[in-house]
Amino acid sequence: MNGTKKSILTALFFAIFIFCFPSSFDAENSDRITGSMSKTEYTQKYQELNDLQNETWNQTYNFKTDTNVKQVASWEKFKEAYENNNVSKIIMTGDITAPAAQHLQRVESIEIDGGDHTLKMLQGTLNVEGLVSMAQFTKKFSDTPLFHLHDIEVINGADGAAEGANYWSFINGYSGL
Repeated sequence: MNGTKKSILTALFFAIFIFCFPSSFDAENSDRITGSMSKTEYTQKYQELNDLQNETWNQTYNFKTDTNVKQVASWEKFKEAYENNNVSKIIMTGDITAPAAQHLQRVESIEIDGGDHTLKMLQGTLNVEGLVSMAQFTKKFSDTPLFHLHDIEVINGADGAAEGANYWSFINGYSGL
């Protein structure tokens, strides 16, 4: 078979395949998250599943996130809420920028709902490294230590980039636990 006939047969095969199985090439019908999916598209498609997973997680670990909720819109209020081990949940109501190289500490479980805002912590970290043994964990809000972060864009690299692993770990924990 010469090259021209082979090319025509290959093209014909793909045309028939696409006609018979159009959903295989239709990104709209895909159950995958794609790089071109917008936040609105993601929310419409997955919000119900995310809510169910969050509820299941909270029930499984007896995580009582609504015990003491703080709404914050400034770095000072975010820092105050994060470092207060009596706060169970932080809801960001605006974009927040920290001074460079901030390192916050806490021991108890926390949920941070970013509210689709940005947390900019250049060279900063949210630490739970103060919890060096389970004996220190008081189970105020959950049966096991939990850190739940969602609906947030984090900018943390030394150069201000919002992409992964550019110099700093954003969340640190104690390695001996």
